[in-house]
Amino acid sequence: MRTVQKRFEIRTKRVRSKISRTSIRLRLCVTKSNKHIYAQIINDVEYKTLVSVSTRSEGIYSEKKSNCNKDKAFIVGERIGELAKKSVLTK
Repeated sequence: MRTVQKRFEIRTKRVRSKISRTSIRLRLCVTKSNKHIYAQIINDVEYKTLVSVSTRSEGIYSEKKSNCNKDKAFIVGERIGELAKKSVLTK
């Protein structure tokens, strides 16, 4: 039986192999901890994070309406979408 870490590495390699090495297709990485939600848009060709948003971000932290993770995730999703559009249009 595989350990949790090994299964995570296998899944990560599988996903990245399908979408990596192309600048046309950017990768969205979403991480959830017990308290916060993080989202990043990554360009795998240049190995750079283009946009990153989390519930710890200054504008979102004060904007929270409740402590519900669903509300926080919705706000993070909206903000990452707005920033992604701006960053893609400026290039």
